[in-house]
Amino acid sequence: MLKKNTFYSLGSNLSLAVLGFISISLVARTLPLETYGIWIIYLTASSLMDMMRTGFLHSAIICFASGKENETGKKYIAAAWWVGILFTFCVVAVLWTARAFMQNQSNPYYYFFTYYPLLAIAGLPMGISLSVNQAKSFFHRVFWTRLLSVGGVTVLFAWFYFHPVSLDTMIWTHLGWNLFSSLL
Repeated sequence: MLKKNTFYSLGSNLSLAVLGFISISLVARTLPLETYGIWIIYLTASSLMDMMRTGFLHSAIICFASGKENETGKKYIAAAWWVGILFTFCVVAVLWTARAFMQNQSNPYYYFFTYYPLLAIAGLPMGISLSVNQAKSFFHRVFWTRLLSVGGVTVLFAWFYFHPVSLDTMIWTHLGWNLFSSLL
């Protein structure tokens, strides 16, 4: 069992890194340089916010829900949901309030302030699911969820390489796929 879980955990991290690298490479070759820079700002700021939320919730779920009795574990998971929703709501409120003061779309952070709140909402179920599955040692589920999430985006970005689209379309696709992955 340990070898199987180790394989899935390593495979999950490795596939995330490789597919993420391929995705970034495809986007770099698809978008014009200035637009690619805006994508990188959006992606970097979004990743930072997701890492903060995931790190905060993931650590708590692993620490408190791992190995607990069924009812106790469910209470911790429910509490993590509430904290995740509260954190996401606060981030959405702050970012959309700040966006209201932006004069135009020429600000390179415009896309982050506009679209990250939607990404945060779309990605919350998947983030909690990944943490719960890891706490319960369901590493095969973590592997397949991450592979579906990042692999799907990589396939879509490969399509965009041959059929170029606007940055808005690329971001909406990224958001849509994250929502789709979260709902599965």
